[in-house]
Amino acid sequence: MDTIRVGKVEINKFFSIDHLEIDYENQGLVGIYGPNGSGKSSAFVEALSYGLFGISLRGVTKDDVINRFFGSDCHIGIPLMVGDDVARIDTYRKHKKFKDSVIFSVNGQTKGFTGNTTDQTRDNIARFLDMDYTAFTNAVVFGQAMAEYFSGLSDAKQ
Repeated sequence: MDTIRVGKVEINKFFSIDHLEIDYENQGLVGIYGPNGSGKSSAFVEALSYGLFGISLRGVTKDDVINRFFGSDCHIGIPLMVGDDVARIDTYRKHKKFKDSVIFSVNGQTKGFTGNTTDQTRDNIARFLDMDYTAFTNAVVFGQAMAEYFSGLSDAKQ
């Protein structure tokens, strides 16, 4: 399995976020901090989970991921570098132009990657990444039981 690197993630009208760009490229371990309710989980964990797999970790419906003040035009753009390939996943919800589509491209090509349905596209993403939602949550999201273990590790082990 190749290393998966995340580039500059674009988040629009998602949960409490109006517009945000986070550049993860060449950042190493990233820590996000802020007061409760400021959008930390939405910006990192939820945006990646929903953008890649179409599933909210909070278990909310697809309509509830849209920022309630806007009610439409939700978009998450995730650029990825997987080995020598450059991939991009654009997930839309109630978007004026793209509706509820998921567009998946690899090296600038959507043919063979974006399926006829959202489910087909999501399956293609999971196959390409060699990772499904469960593997993602186990690898990227440290469960409540793991947080104490992780925080107790030395910097080098983290």
